[in-house]
Amino acid sequence: MALKGSLQLFHPLEVLNLVKSNRETGVLLISAPGLLGGVYFVGGDIVYASTAKKMYDFFTKKNFIKSIKALKEEGEKGKLWEDVVATVMKITRLTKGSFAFEEASFFLEEGFEPLRIPSEFVIMKANRELNNPEIVERKISSLQLVFEKKEGWEEAAKRAELTSEERRVLEAIDGERSVEKVIEATESPSEDVTKILFGLLCACIIGRARKRPKLEKKGLTKGLLRRLINKIRGL
Repeated sequence: MALKGSLQLFHPLEVLNLVKSNRETGVLLISAPGLLGGVYFVGGDIVYASTAKKMYDFFTKKNFIKSIKALKEEGEKGKLWEDVVATVMKITRLTKGSFAFEEASFFLEEGFEPLRIPSEFVIMKANRELNNPEIVERKISSLQLVFEKKEGWEEAAKRAELTSEERRVLEAIDGERSVEKVIEATESPSEDVTKILFGLLCACIIGRARKRPKLEKKGLTKGLLRRLINKIRGL
């Protein structure tokens, strides 16, 4: 999937959502005033992220392959892990600039499986800092929208390390309640609920409810009605 655009039209969390939902392997390049960033993905999960002075630096193997291996050796939530997450968080705060995602695997070596940082975790962490109602309204355009949990949502929610408030909103989603009803069920401010829903959508934990075929109302056919009338007359 080749993808590029403006951060004024697509929020970084929306871009991460596209990469995550398509389980892409490649590099997301961000060019913004005062910042050049690169995020490396395998199957939609983050394996490394860094900033650089020149765009060319993101395509030279010597530095980041060594760092990706170091991240694997260090293990989850060590200092390097935290540095990578902090870099992605910095990128998700951008509102100006451009992005481009290119499918690639040049940063991987055969037989080596890098440490994967769950995209769900980073997306929800960044979403908690989001303070832009207009961005949320792109996805939550009406309180009458209905959402449902996506396949594999339990594992995705676990990877996201949801807060108690986020879990409460997720539990209220059943594929039938509208956003308005979810707000009523959680007894939380509407702004908080819609923001959480935006994060859950970007993290691919929930999605728009699929339209279910309406069951036809079964009534008496003319033939059956006629037979019943004749039967009654014969009594």
